[in-house]
Amino acid sequence: NLRSRSQSVFIDSDDLDDLDRLFEIVKTKVVTLVVYLTRDTLRRPWCAGEVTTAFKASKAKVLTIWTPSFIRPTSRDMEDLPTYVDETGCSLRQYGIFWEAVHESFERLLDADVTPAIYLAHAPRR
Repeated sequence: NLRSRSQSVFIDSDDLDDLDRLFEIVKTKVVTLVVYLTRDTLRRPWCAGEVTTAFKASKAKVLTIWTPSFIRPTSRDMEDLPTYVDETGCSLRQYGIFWEAVHESFERLLDADVTPAIYLAHAPRR
């Protein structure tokens, strides 16, 4: 029970209008970032920004949940993140998040030796 432990849960989709605030929350208030990996999770700029912020600027623990729809980015995708991540209407650069850091964070996120994972039924394994 989260209430008895005085903890709260923040879901990023509740506040996507102010990405500065979202990344600041990840940086300063998130204890554990749970990344729910679906087909499009890593293609969303706010998700890429949250993951990068968690690995680079916060002390948050990161945990992944791999769903059956998740498709791991290919090496080509990783080499061309500006194409892989859909930045339509949102540039990560304006928040001080650069592709090299996103690349490194995605590598860490998907590495079984770095980030603990939960695999839902029929989800791809690392």
